[in-house]
Amino acid sequence: MLALLGLARKAGHLVSGDMACREALQRRHVHLLILANDAANRTKRFYIEEAKRAGIPLMETAISKAALGHAIGSPDRAVIVVCHPGFAKGLLAAIDKPGDYVRGDVNAKNTRF
Repeated sequence: MLALLGLARKAGHLVSGDMACREALQRRHVHLLILANDAANRTKRFYIEEAKRAGIPLMETAISKAALGHAIGSPDRAVIVVCHPGFAKGLLAAIDKPGDYVRGDVNAKNTRF
């Protein structure tokens, strides 16, 4: 999964960091939202509510902020959004850690959790 995140970043289909992710959500360019396991509760609460409201699949991982940042060549990242449906489907299919789970359906635009 982490290698696919790096590939999505290089292809320009991944946004990371709080402000950039909020802008992508406002523009409705998000196909998957990924949260680190050690993200702040306030951050998690905000993005879970935004994902519910917009019908965006949300992946809460067992991966730390440091590991997410390292995978995309950035400092620690608590939140990452994928802006391409193909990469979103690939990441959902690549879930390989037992602690990972997903809310929502990548094929449904108005999924309710």
